[in-house]
Amino acid sequence: MGRLGIGRRFTRVVASIAMVLAGFTSFGAALLFNADPAHALGTSVASPSVTLSTTAAGATNVTYTVSFATSSSGALAAGSGTITLAAAPGTVFSSGGSYTIEDVTTGTQCGLDNWVTSDGGDTVTLTGACAIAAGDSVLVTATTVSNPTTTSTGNTVAVSTSSDTTPSQTNAYAITAAQAVTAPSVHLSTSAAGATNVSYDVRFSTSSTGALAPNYSTVTLAAPAGTDFTSGSSYTIEDVTTATQCGYYNAVTSDGGAAVTLNDGGGCTIANGDTVLVTASAVTNPATPQRMTP
Repeated sequence: MGRLGIGRRFTRVVASIAMVLAGFTSFGAALLFNADPAHALGTSVASPSVTLSTTAAGATNVTYTVSFATSSSGALAAGSGTITLAAAPGTVFSSGGSYTIEDVTTGTQCGLDNWVTSDGGDTVTLTGACAIAAGDSVLVTATTVSNPTTTSTGNTVAVSTSSDTTPSQTNAYAITAAQAVTAPSVHLSTSAAGATNVSYDVRFSTSSTGALAPNYSTVTLAAPAGTDFTSGSSYTIEDVTTATQCGYYNAVTSDGGAAVTLNDGGGCTIANGDTVLVTASAVTNPATPQRMTP
């Protein structure tokens, strides 16, 4: 066989190999472009947003409210579908916290089967107890969250689900410097040393970042040593600005009874800058005269 014949056969073999490779390439391209995008690339929830009851650094018992919509392929099954919130480093979603999931589209309070924190507490994964359809709007509320202890800007919460696996970032928020209440004052029904059944009226205004979420936020009164906020004392919390009687659901004394911490109760939200009146009844004054400051 001449060199010309061998060359022609070699050319045909090369061409055949090229056609086979081209076939594999076309098949791969078909797989790539015809694949379900949800499985090929992973989908994200839509329009995630977050609000904090307070942005103060180091604040505890903070409520984080996160809203989003599931994608067109992002349905969640009851009892197995999960929602994950990943907040700024230093945030702590309490392992003993309270969480709610609401399908806003259907008006369904889903309840929870389980929740697990990770990454030092700045991430929480919730397992919902109800089915949520694709495209539904969802509202997740996390209470008793602790904010990072240092100030920062540009923070977001990354939201993902077991169906929409690619995290989507919420609007940015800042963690701001903690502030004190303003204009605190106190009035006693009697200032006599050793008097019992005394009423203490304490008035103050929350700061520009000092909003209090219902049920979990606290107000602490610390009086001079010898004062006794006893277990028999009664209390009221009033948002004077809105004329709302907030009530309380728990009172814990400390420092030998000279301090008391009240949980804001009754589902009452106290906004930034609101004037608050706390009344403590059946208090015992110190046995020895001393000067009190608010």
